[in-house]
Amino acid sequence: WVQRCLPIPSRLSGPHPWKKYRYWMLRTRQEATLFSYHQRWYRNGRKILPQFFRVTPWSMLAAYLGDGYSLQVTKGVGLSTYGFMARELDRILLPQLWKLGFDCVRRPDNRIEFRIASMQDFLNFLSDCPVRAYKQKWKIPLRW
Repeated sequence: WVQRCLPIPSRLSGPHPWKKYRYWMLRTRQEATLFSYHQRWYRNGRKILPQFFRVTPWSMLAAYLGDGYSLQVTKGVGLSTYGFMARELDRILLPQLWKLGFDCVRRPDNRIEFRIASMQDFLNFLSDCPVRAYKQKWKIPLRW
């Protein structure tokens, strides 16, 4: 819905200190299904890795498309999991990856990085890239 808001002082809304400006605000209704997902992944304003999280080709594909990297500079393939706490990654994500046979580590900055031996295996686990714009993420860095 669209809401018309009261005048606000110009020091907050414009360059002329003698004027007051009206403004419009656009809001959307909250979708219950999406809100339930938000509650599962965010607690007290902080992103969490829920206990129910399971490593599957689909969940890892979503993570890699959104927060994954394959860089020539760092010569690595990994997931930028900065937003999660180390203990969540150590208790929930890493054991599942190790159980699947991936050789990966959590870096001090909380990135999950796949070692050379597991890079191609991880990308094969994800299958082919479904988004043409992200194909570069499926290229293994050259020269080790």
